[in-house]
Amino acid sequence: MVFFAAATSACMPETTPTNGTASQHTESFALEQFKLDAFTVLYRFKVTPGENTVIRPVLTHPENASDAGLKTLAQWVAANATKPEANSGTARAVAAINAGYFDPNNGQSASWIELDKKTLANPTQNSRLTENRSLAPYLPQIFDRSETQTLSCNATPGHPNNVVTQRIARHSAPLPTGCVLVQALGAGPALLPDVMTAAADEAFYAPKKGRDPLGILKKNARSALAITPEGQIWFVMVQQTQPNGGLTLPELANWLRAEGALQALALDGGSSSALWTPETGIKLGLVKSDGTRPQRALHSLLVVYAQR
Repeated sequence: MVFFAAATSACMPETTPTNGTASQHTESFALEQFKLDAFTVLYRFKVTPGENTVIRPVLTHPENASDAGLKTLAQWVAANATKPEANSGTARAVAAINAGYFDPNNGQSASWIELDKKTLANPTQNSRLTENRSLAPYLPQIFDRSETQTLSCNATPGHPNNVVTQRIARHSAPLPTGCVLVQALGAGPALLPDVMTAAADEAFYAPKKGRDPLGILKKNARSALAITPEGQIWFVMVQQTQPNGGLTLPELANWLRAEGALQALALDGGSSSALWTPETGIKLGLVKSDGTRPQRALHSLLVVYAQR
């Protein structure tokens, strides 16, 4: 059974059961809700990857589609949520969050996405990046930003099967000995251990040159992926009610650190932020002061699939 937590305070979420998946998944998933202040709600979906549970990067549209091919999370859910995961034949989606950066003008990715030795998105092919003269000094950093990576590492004595592990690392970071890359999705900056250093290193933040495309020190709706020392994965989405809600990236990093995260990666945020589970539906990151909740077309998602 999946658990949904409706929190009465920012520190101690109150977990209550909902109907949903089979009982053998009782300890695999949990969705928690934290009311951080009157205008800010944080949702955390916790999953422990295992033999029956995987996380996959997914495009919302056919490869090489124009911006007209991008889908909102609601459109993707309506078309795909009940379909089996391609490699398993039986696993179904149990959660999804918005993921990598993209250019809404041409629908092309600003992030690397790789799956099963195939490159699904390559930012070096995005002409609005490569032909933008103002970005030319930053392109080496932009093309080498942090990403969430799934690795398969050689069996060792006492562990006869290959070990699958998650990490957050720069695109060019060497793989550990005996490991191969299974999949990767880029975004950034890395939130831990030092978000401001990572933001500068990954060309997200150069205030003296007027560069701050994410509004790092401004409160906003945010999305992130985090990894605990035990290997649990968190999808985190911060819902902002304008004009006062949301979190800065350092505030989000501090919250994740206090909760015990070891590694964390910022995903696309603002009006892109969105989180879905079958039990709760779609939670959107941005709530305008008039109560409207815009839902943006997205390029990519991270999706949890589980045997159900």
